[in-house]
Amino acid sequence: MAQIWAQIAAHHYGFSNVNCYSGGTETTAFFPSAIKTLEKQGLTIIKIMETENPIYIAKYDNTSPPIVSFSKEYNHSFNPQKKFAVIMTCNQADLSCPLIPNTEKRISIQYSDPKSADETSKELKEYHDISAQICREMFFVFSRI
Repeated sequence: MAQIWAQIAAHHYGFSNVNCYSGGTETTAFFPSAIKTLEKQGLTIIKIMETENPIYIAKYDNTSPPIVSFSKEYNHSFNPQKKFAVIMTCNQADLSCPLIPNTEKRISIQYSDPKSADETSKELKEYHDISAQICREMFFVFSRI
């Protein structure tokens, strides 16, 4: 979610040379509740490759390039390997990845992992709340650049 909201914020504030990527400490899959949340928040999410770890694109308007999203580790070849900044978004990842090679800047903005509410009656609300928080904060960050 942070990748998508950061890319949207960068576009909103006119940063055409900013590309946002995502990566974690393990490869899983883009969780269905995260997808539902982003769709309810106005994005179009389209599955473009059906695999065990599906690849999606997120669209937020008709003129901007889609955002390619799929689960991957932070050092995946799809992600930049030099001249990039990294934003660590949860304390688990921050502790598990103390050094990411070739990064020019490391920023820690910690969010509660909405997975803690998976398979409960609060699941979608938790995903919505965290997504909304990430959105607000990414827009704030890009408004200050």
